[in-house]
Amino acid sequence: YIANRNGNDKINIPGEIDWFNIGTFTAMLNRTSEEYTNNIDEIIKNEGWSVQVNHWITKKEEDKFHSQSFSTFVDECNYLKEKARANEVWVASLNEATLYLQEAEKSTLEIKETDKEYEITLVCPLDKDIYNYPLTVEVKTENALTCVDILPNQTVKIGK
Repeated sequence: YIANRNGNDKINIPGEIDWFNIGTFTAMLNRTSEEYTNNIDEIIKNEGWSVQVNHWITKKEEDKFHSQSFSTFVDECNYLKEKARANEVWVASLNEATLYLQEAEKSTLEIKETDKEYEITLVCPLDKDIYNYPLTVEVKTENALTCVDILPNQTVKIGK
């Protein structure tokens, strides 16, 4: 196992994450759309992340294991879509987020400079059969800001 979530309404802060007690925000019938949007805003404000858990979505007003009303679920999805389009959040599965963040925590960059370019290698000590998710690296040179996605233990070349 590489991670486990918990139902503790906790925001996960990079560098302070207990990978076997990942904080989640669990859907419940009595939660309002405003509670969901406030939670998302708090995550953004704290530069953290969370797992949004939706077990049961219903149009009926009955509680079945943390059910959530259909209208509240639609409001939550629309708010997430709005924030994702504004590049304020990244919506991903728990697996994608875990791989990305664990790689980011453990990886380092090796940079070699030549007359014409930079050679950048993402060095990741984690199991390459599991941790193979590309990380985004921003490279600022005199002439440009370049964003590249680099796989663990891959080298990319960027012109000066």
